[in-house]
Amino acid sequence: MKNLAVIAAAVLLTGCASHPRDIMPEVIPERTYQSLSCDGLEDALAKAKNDLASASKRQKNKRTLDGVSNALLLPGVMSLAKDSSEAVAHHKGEIETLTRLLDARCSETP
Repeated sequence: MKNLAVIAAAVLLTGCASHPRDIMPEVIPERTYQSLSCDGLEDALAKAKNDLASASKRQKNKRTLDGVSNALLLPGVMSLAKDSSEAVAHHKGEIETLTRLLDARCSETP
């Protein structure tokens, strides 16, 4: 019975998309944004945050579909469909880099 529970858990976890919070940010070089003004950096940061929210929503939906397919259909069948982990990692990296640049270049110092 114990073995059956372990096998069932393994089957349910097979092919599940990662939760967005567990995806590490991509390294985005600062030189990518070197030509932007402070206003440009702020605009790029707002866009990156919006893009991250959209990619995270797609990733969460994919994760839910993976769980349902593993429980009800064929385990791992939904793992064939692409998830949004690369987009989540990219936008997280953009946000980190843009925030760092804004703090370094655009912060008002008394």
